[in-house]
Amino acid sequence: MIWPRDRYFAILAGEGQDSALPALEQMAAGRMKAAAQAECRVFATEIIDHWKPRRRFGDKSSDSGRMLKLLARLDDAKLVERFLRDVFVTDFDGSEGKAHIACSNASAGNRSRPPSVISSPRRSRKTTPRVWRTSWRSMNRSVATPPDLSDERRGVCAALVGELVQVVEHWDAPTPTNSWRYNPEPRTGVVAKVVHILVTLAARDHLDRFLGRALADKRRYDLHHALIPDVKAIHAWASRVPLARTVADRLLRHCITELHTATAEPIKAP
Repeated sequence: MIWPRDRYFAILAGEGQDSALPALEQMAAGRMKAAAQAECRVFATEIIDHWKPRRRFGDKSSDSGRMLKLLARLDDAKLVERFLRDVFVTDFDGSEGKAHIACSNASAGNRSRPPSVISSPRRSRKTTPRVWRTSWRSMNRSVATPPDLSDERRGVCAALVGELVQVVEHWDAPTPTNSWRYNPEPRTGVVAKVVHILVTLAARDHLDRFLGRALADKRRYDLHHALIPDVKAIHAWASRVPLARTVADRLLRHCITELHTATAEPIKAP
């Protein structure tokens, strides 16, 4: 096949990620001079323009994850935001958490406004537990790890926390118990992660609504498998955050009350 050199990127991108991503990975390998980095950005733009969502699932690697790693190397905040907004929200499988975080941190490094670290999960129908963990892991790293939570990062997280709470609510939506598909995912660690983010952002309304729903949902948020382990996890760091101490005490009282209720009557002999 012969084609004009100035159409090289567009032709490869038009063939799909199987052809384009290996070529971009090869171009971005090693140290890149300014001219090579500029070419890689042009190529990355063409790939985003011609992105083809995959039709089969269960692949060993995620194209979106590979692209995020490449964008982290190119260090272009506008490309990152565009990929997250136009591609990632509809083509991901939840395995891209580490690449997502690295890409966000690399592009947010020395800029006045960090790029959105989490694409709007409501635009995708894939609100599965794996997707939920990816989204909350990204935000959790943003509010809890260096660089310290700046005003810019706090603003980004505050703008997104409402949408992520809605993802959790969608995940917890009632499912008919007689459905053969009904298989509630374990909620171990969910309460601790949500509380950590919401108290850090001082999102009291979201916090009260989440706790009220979680404590009332005894099937999904089981006392022994979800609440008690998470109460212990929260108490490990709650002393450093005043609002967290209040939440931890509330959860502890709830667990103790539930245990007293469960043991109020002696077990009948078989």
